Amino acid sequence: MISHRKGKNNMDIIDVLTLIIAFGALLTSIATYHKQNKHNELSVLPICEIYTENFDDYMAVNIENRGLGFMKINDVYFEKNSHKYNNLIDIIEDRTDLSYNLLFKKHVIKADEQLKLIYVAKPSQKVKKTIIENLDGVIVRISYSDAYNKTYSFSLEISFL
Repeated sequence: MISHRKGKNNMDIIDVLTLIIAFGALLTSIATYHKQNKHNELSVLPICEIYTENFDDYMAVNIENRGLGFMKINDVYFEKNSHKYNNLIDIIEDRTDLSYNLLFKKHVIKADEQLKLIYVAKPSQKVKKTIIENLDGVIVRISYSDAYNKTYSFSLEISFL
């Protein structure tokens, strides 16, 4: 009987160790699940970039998605002297020789896609001066979402210098 009791103690220890190992495996699975979800979110994260180009042969104000996932625009507006505008073109007084794209709510910008908000080919010195005077200091405020509907905000003051 003593040997039988000794075997039961070994079985109890094995049962406890098995339970500890199973609990450890469960914790590892939960941690892996959370890390995988975080990785999935980061792998489709859109990164908003707004920048200007001021060259002799053209001028532009661009928005670009430099992330890996799409960027869905939730809200966008432009501020100048405490006034809000829906697009950049409304801020410019003389619109001669300008081409532009309007950025609307719900507009989707794919990964590595660029959208020119304002574009001027071969601008004269007068047109350059008009654009710089009207758009320098304008604050762009944008709210956008990723594939998981997580919302991000971005703002930038436009500068051609």
